[in-house]
Amino acid sequence: MRHRYFVRTQYGVIKIKSLSYISSIISILTAMKFSFSTRIR
Repeated sequence: MRHRYFVRTQYGVIKIKSLSYISSIISILTAMKFSFSTRIR
């Protein structure tokens, strides 16, 4: 029982980390796009 709970919490941590990583990448990409579009003008 304890082992199962530990595995579940590890999966949760991995999910949270991956989500934050993806969101940070998206924000960086959008910032780059914005700077690129302003540069063209």
